[in-house]
Amino acid sequence: MDAGARGCLVVLSGKITGARHRVEKFQQGHIKFCGETALEFMDSGFSTAVKKLGTIGCTVKIMRPGVRLPHEIIITERADSGLPPLSEVAIFESSDEDISEDSESEESPVPEADDVVDSVVEKLSDIESQEEE
Repeated sequence: MDAGARGCLVVLSGKITGARHRVEKFQQGHIKFCGETALEFMDSGFSTAVKKLGTIGCTVKIMRPGVRLPHEIIITERADSGLPPLSEVAIFESSDEDISEDSESEESPVPEADDVVDSVVEKLSDIESQEEE
C-alpha cells in the first residue's frame, strides 16, 4: 500500500495457530472481487509456507496504482475538450388554435360503436352456423 496500490487483500489459510485449520483475511483499500474489472485491474499471486505444524497457503491480490474504474468519470467543460460553445436555444410559443385545427383535419373518421358491435355479431353468427353444418 505504501508503493501506491489502491487496495490489497492477503489470505492466509492453514494451521495458523492451534490445532485446527482456519482462514484469515486481511484487507486494506479498495478491492474488486468479481467481474471484468477484477480480472483486468487486480494482480494476484499464491505461495506456500511449510511450517512445523503444517503448510500455510498465502494468496495476495493487489489492485494496481493509477487504475481508473468504470464508475469513476470526469466531466470536462466543452472549451477544455476543444468543442465550440453551444448556441442559445430560442423557445417559440405556439397558439392552441393552430394545433386543434391541424389535428381535426388529419383525423380519419372513426366508426361508431353500434356499427362495430353489429359487424361482430354477424361474424359470430356466421361462425356458429358453419360449426353446426
